[in-house]
Amino acid sequence: MRKLLYALIFAIGFAAFSVGGLSERTGERDPWLEDTALVALCLGFVLGSVPRAWSIIPRAILPLPTFLLFLTILTDRKPELPFFVAFVGAAFYALFITSYASFLSHRNRPDEAPEVRS
Repeated sequence: MRKLLYALIFAIGFAAFSVGGLSERTGERDPWLEDTALVALCLGFVLGSVPRAWSIIPRAILPLPTFLLFLTILTDRKPELPFFVAFVGAAFYALFITSYASFLSHRNRPDEAPEVRS
């Protein structure tokens, strides 16, 4: 239960960080699309953080949408970042979030618990 709480707290922080970045964008915005994307990414993070064998599927899907979200945030902000810097920054965020989900899912997985012999 505590591991799921860590994942939920990080997902809420991830959503707040992303909403803050999306609010700094210039031009037209579609709030429904942004909110749907954030809910899907946070749900993917939480499902990827669950300590079960099937959680590798959400973790495999998580990097691409996360990368695209952060690339959009970093390229549409003022002052503008050079594209290479935005690309590297988005790749860093995507890999960090995916690796943190992997870290949370591999802590004390019940299906990989050592056998206790008496």
